Amino acid sequence: MTKHKWYNYELTDVSKLQFFSDILDDFEEYIKAYWEKSQHIKWDDVPVLPESFRIEYIDKQFDADFEVEDEKRNNEEEGAGEVWIDWTDIYYVKNTPENLKLVNDTGMYSDVQECNEETFIVETCGLWYKHFFNPHSYEEQELGNFLCATGLSKEDVK
Repeated sequence: MTKHKWYNYELTDVSKLQFFSDILDDFEEYIKAYWEKSQHIKWDDVPVLPESFRIEYIDKQFDADFEVEDEKRNNEEEGAGEVWIDWTDIYYVKNTPENLKLVNDTGMYSDVQECNEETFIVETCGLWYKHFFNPHSYEEQELGNFLCATGLSKEDVK
């Protein structure tokens, strides 16, 4: 099966329904707003959202709502700090004085541990949406962010 480019579901109705269940708690206010905009029945009058609506939301609206929520969580006035979660992203970096200086100079990565003479470990907090993204896309995006923030070369990081 083919997975969505970014999110952690396959491009099937069954998988979209499961993904909808996964996002429901975090996106309920957006889902309710989309329901009220697109349906003629009041939200409170529907005990179970129809499958067709849940699939439509994933197909037509989730991307836009995700962007709004991500921007909201990144906006300092609206509560930055909700961006990070406790899940850890770990990078293994070639142990050189230059690489250690690059990581330390960012001021962002306080948990740096020497693994051995050849490698040191940098642990970072994962982002709030980590569990929504497919693992490959998330790792690719976050590695790019880590490289950009530190100035390290891709060859020096695993």
